[in-house]
Order: sequence, then C-alpha cells, then structure tokens
Amino acid sequence: MEGLVQVGPYSFLDEGVDRVVHVIRDEARLAGVALFTYSWSKATAHRSSRPVDGHPEGRQDDFQGGLYVQPHAEYYKDTSIDPERMRTKDACFEGRDILREVLRPCQEAGLKVYGTLWLGSEPGHIRELEPAFAACSEVDAWGQPVGQAMAHQWQLRPFVQHCFNNPDYRAFHRGMVEDQLRSYPLDGLLFLPHERYGPIESVLISGTVPTCFCSHCLAKGKTRGIDVEAAQAGFRELHAFATQARSDTYKPSPDGHVTTLLRLILRYPEILAWEKLWYESIEAYLKELYTAAKAAKPDAKIGVHVWQAASWALVHRAETHYNRVAEAADWIKPVVYDKPAGVRFLSTYARPCQRTILRGLGFEEMVRFLLGIIGQEPPATADALAQTGFGPSYVERETARIATAAQGRAEVYPGLGIDVEPAPGSGMEYPEQSPQDIEASIRAAHRGGARGLVLSVSYAQMRLQSLRAVGRALSSIS
Repeated sequence: MEGLVQVGPYSFLDEGVDRVVHVIRDEARLAGVALFTYSWSKATAHRSSRPVDGHPEGRQDDFQGGLYVQPHAEYYKDTSIDPERMRTKDACFEGRDILREVLRPCQEAGLKVYGTLWLGSEPGHIRELEPAFAACSEVDAWGQPVGQAMAHQWQLRPFVQHCFNNPDYRAFHRGMVEDQLRSYPLDGLLFLPHERYGPIESVLISGTVPTCFCSHCLAKGKTRGIDVEAAQAGFRELHAFATQARSDTYKPSPDGHVTTLLRLILRYPEILAWEKLWYESIEAYLKELYTAAKAAKPDAKIGVHVWQAASWALVHRAETHYNRVAEAADWIKPVVYDKPAGVRFLSTYARPCQRTILRGLGFEEMVRFLLGIIGQEPPATADALAQTGFGPSYVERETARIATAAQGRAEVYPGLGIDVEPAPGSGMEYPEQSPQDIEASIRAAHRGGARGLVLSVSYAQMRLQSLRAVGRALSSIS
C-alpha cells in the first residue's frame, strides 16, 4: 500500500530537506509527499500551532499563504488574474520556489512528489493582492457579492467563496495545473477543491447566505430550464426559515417543524434543482482540471480530496457520487479522520441539525438517528462519541464503500488524520491518538480495499512517534 503524507512548504524550510526526507522515507516508510504548492490555509501550509515532538517549535509569524512556486506567464493567458500577484508574500519565501528546492532531493531519495493545490476558498485580503479576484466572488440570493464566511468551524480563519462557474477563476486554476505539470517533473497533482456544503446545507447547517446566483450561474440555470427567480425566492424563504428556527423564540407551526421545512421545499422545487446545479458545476470544474492535467502530462497521477462531511451530511453525502468523482481522478482521497470525527460530527453537523433540519428531536435521539443513516454504531452517549471518535471500523467501512462506488475507475487513498489539531479558537478538542490507534486505522484502511493512504492534515502536526507507528503498520501489511 502506497503511503503519502501532506507537507507544507514551511516544514522543509524549518527542518531542512534532508531531515524531512529521512523522517518520511526511513521512519514512516512512505512512498511520497503531497507538497502544498498553492495554499492559503495555515493548517496545511504553515507550522503547527503548538509544540510537536520531533519538530522545531512553531513560530506564528505573519503567514499569508499563496503560490509557493514561480509562475510561468504563458500558462495564464486565458485569465485576467495575475499569477505573480498570487505568489506568497510570506517574507521567508521571498524569491524562492519550493519545488525547485525540494523536488530533486526527494526524487533522488526515491520519494514521489505530488504538487498539492488547496482550491475553492481564499482569505479576504486576496482582494487587495489581486483585485481581479473580486469579480469572481459568489453572489447571494439577494444579488449581493458574498463577503467573508466560515465554511465550517474547523477552519482557522474566514474565507471568501469564489464561484466555480466563473470562467476567469477556472482559467487561473487550469493555468496552475498546466504550469506545474509542464514546468516541473512532478509525479502528479492532488486537488483539494472545496470543504463546504452546497446551498441547502450552507443555509441550514452553516448558517450562511445561499449562493451562488452570479451571472454565470444564472445563465447556466436558465439553459437547464430552471426558473431562476423562483430559485432565488425559494432560497430567501429557506434562509428566513433557518434564521427563525435558530431563534430562542421560535415556535413551529401546528403541522410541525419538519413538515414546514418539507412543505417549503415542495413549494419551491427549484431549491433542489439549484443544489444539483451547484454540485454538478463542481464536478464539471474538476473534470476540466483533470483534462488539462492529462493534456500537460498524460502519465501524471491525479488525486481528488473529498471533505469528511461527505460521510455524514444528509444532502452532501447523497450528492457525492464517487463513480463521477472517479471521472476526474486517478485516485480519490476521502477524509476519514477517525479520532476527530466524533467531535467534528457533533459540533459542526448534529448540533446545527437539531436547530434547523430536525428540530424537535432530543439531541441523543437525533445523534443515534443520524449515525444510523450512515451505518455508524451509536455510542452510549454523545459525550462518549466525542471522547472516543468513530474508530477503525469507520475507516474500513468508508474505504470499502467508496472503493465499491468508484467501480474500479479510480483507486482509493483514504486521508487518515494523524495528530490533527483543532483550529485555535474553535472550542474543539480532539481525543488523544496513540500509536496503536494509528496502526489500527491503517490496517482498517487496508482491509477496506485502500490501494494507498494520505497522512493528513500536515506533517508539521505529526509527532515522531506517530510517524514511526505509520512505518510499523505499513511494514506489517506490505
């Protein structure tokens, strides 16, 4: 089973290339690195937010994020977005190109290198760095560009959402794909396209405004025969319903809360049509990137990351068709962090769900109901779930489910959470992960039919004892 690990550029800068290569190859016995070459996320590109055994103490300097390689202008001719403006403004990377520094020593040591692109949301300050991004912003159901929002509670900071149907935005991402595969001898790419709900669960779960209703989305909706005015009106009413449901003074109608919600959706079937348009737009975007990658380098192996909420979110799980994801990937990386899963599920889905989708059910009753839908054995209490996580059986079950759904079109490389840190200020705390837990998760992924795995979120967060446990587990199943 081929093991990869996600690595941010700061790890190579802080520890030195030789040290990182030694730990990854000799201690963790991994086959390659998924190196973040484009990321605005501190969790993926920066240092750990706390001391970690085996790594230098993290310094929380002025991280900006961005493009960590030198862009080549000829690949960006179809977009007004200037790639030079997208280069990181982190002072310690001024004038540097992480791939030029890392690729050769990694590959000489026998490690594969996948350029890893964190796509789908950018921080607010990017509008000052590159004003052309402002025109790519999503638009809400009232016709207003969307400002900063949290896609979910474990993000480190608010992000601006940009529209996957915007041709300028797509062309910039397509340019990065072609640039990195033609300019560097990479083994492939890993896309992290989005970690966000579609418009229905964004309103009901995240509490954000419904999107996207920009001119590109409206035109696409009209070509599909959708009554776009009715879709906007329906989402405005859904947003009002969700806002009222979260209120402490909310009183459901005599028909009951769930009936009222379903009646609203039946009154506006365009809500479901718009949700379908939104998700299929992302599928089309990923296929476009995949086609560009294969045209640039036919033998490049392309991976696609799938957000963990696809395990448990009612709508998002239903709309994530892995056989269609496999049309845009050679391998799929579903996030199956077993230890953090309990806290994440309870905090970011179950509790909001109780206030909107399933209001009226007791919390413990609702948790058992939601877990039953996905085949997860319910714990004695929700508190017990938070303290233990989902366990190795979840990793095995999800891996097998996705491998079956992909129908052999793409291999499954589950993303295993290793020493995952909660976002500072999120109020979350994940249960302790032992080396035995890690070994059990890797064996579970293997039983589920995984052809590889991706250690996540970032090498910078992973203790040396954890990486050694990975090495033992991989050696035992090779």
